[in-house]
Amino acid sequence: MDHSNNLQSPNPAPTSSGDMGEIRFRRLFETAKDGIVVVDVDSGIVQDVNPRFGTLTGYAREELEGKSIDEVGRLLDSPQIAAVITSTRQSDIVRHDELAVKRKDQRLAHVDIVANSYTVGPQPVVQLNVRDVSPRREAARALRESEERFRLFVESVSDYAMFQIDRAGRILTWNAGAERLLGWAEAEAVGKDVSMLFVPEDVIRGEPEREIETARRTGRAEDERWHKRKDGSRFFASGVLTQLRDEEANLLGFAKIMRDITARKEQEDQLRRSVEEKSTLVREIHHRVKNNLQVIVSLLSLQSNYTDDPKTLAAFEETQGRVQAIARIHERLYASDDLAEVEFGSYLANLTEELVALHAAADRVSCQINVEDLVLNIEQAIPLGLIANELILNSLKHGLGDGTGTLTVLLSYVPGSYDADAGQTADDGWAQVSVRDTGPGLPTGFDPFRTSSLGFRLITLLARQLTGRLQIGEGPGTVITVGFPLRVGAGERSPG
Repeated sequence: MDHSNNLQSPNPAPTSSGDMGEIRFRRLFETAKDGIVVVDVDSGIVQDVNPRFGTLTGYAREELEGKSIDEVGRLLDSPQIAAVITSTRQSDIVRHDELAVKRKDQRLAHVDIVANSYTVGPQPVVQLNVRDVSPRREAARALRESEERFRLFVESVSDYAMFQIDRAGRILTWNAGAERLLGWAEAEAVGKDVSMLFVPEDVIRGEPEREIETARRTGRAEDERWHKRKDGSRFFASGVLTQLRDEEANLLGFAKIMRDITARKEQEDQLRRSVEEKSTLVREIHHRVKNNLQVIVSLLSLQSNYTDDPKTLAAFEETQGRVQAIARIHERLYASDDLAEVEFGSYLANLTEELVALHAAADRVSCQINVEDLVLNIEQAIPLGLIANELILNSLKHGLGDGTGTLTVLLSYVPGSYDADAGQTADDGWAQVSVRDTGPGLPTGFDPFRTSSLGFRLITLLARQLTGRLQIGEGPGTVITVGFPLRVGAGERSPG
């Protein structure tokens, strides 16, 4: 086609409005995002082709211009293109969707063609606007495949019930897992209210509506509850109800995934019953141990009635005190929720007050108790309780033997015995019990590890059992401290 009439000369004369229109048309023609082909109606010859059509088909402009539309149709292996020209004789605008055309490199493309006829001067022409819809077709195909894969996935899941409900709670879809778990076939379930899956008492309480409202308000609703099957049998299920929204965030309905966890619940119930039974048994054991220890104390008291020897009576009394110290531990364990641990701070405070009340004049001996909360297991609590009992009795009987003075009992964590920067907590550190009195103090050169005193021999033995350390502090008075690691078997990490 001769384009000389459409182009400006090197020295153009002033252009008319018609010339400006042609220039604008040519610019649009050349830069259009759709392919454009102009065909002479009378001869069927291609007069013009824009660059986009060449890009779409792989053919250069000169390979197409001057050829008949039939030849172009054969080049593109698409005879429907030539038929479009004929169709325009009956209609000014003709549309063909998703025609297959073969590119020059033999790859297939799919196009939508809109043909419209008009005249250029006296010459009738047809303009074909050609749009590549291959990406759209590919996206649609990928979407169909994705939906099909998802459908097959949902249908193949048999361990989970999966179904959808609308905003009013009516069932819309029903997978094979739902049929297997709940008993209703798809045709029986679709269109029914989801409340048919709930047990009657939950329906009365409005649980189906409450679950939907929770999912509507927060986006999801999780529950573990009893449900019923078609045959009326019950099962315990874990379920999640989630919102379904469209691209504009409009609420379409909800999707429910449900799994039968009846076996797990039965195991948990059995385990809970077993734990409760064992807790009851352990509690009863602590109670009986405490009672038996009290019996021993009573027997020792009776036995002491058969002697007047002061040393023997003192031995009976000391043994009674030691047995009672152990009995108090078991009494606290019996009363606690955790039957393996005891809060030792309150135990030590009560022990001190009871011993002072029994062995000192309350109006003459001042008692200062400063204890921190410290939970110990029974393996540490019993030996530490015995140590505290010995230290307090020694102070009351020997350090404050004249019945006057001050007794100080401390329970505290050892500063710097754990490294917080290394991720350790106070449980990784040490604690200590310290007993101080304002008496005359221990004899010069006293060595607790070489003394013949049964009380101190017991203290050193028990401190070793705690993998702890025994320290004799400087006076005035007597200061004895027992430090111990809070984790059993951690004695090698002794501080300082």
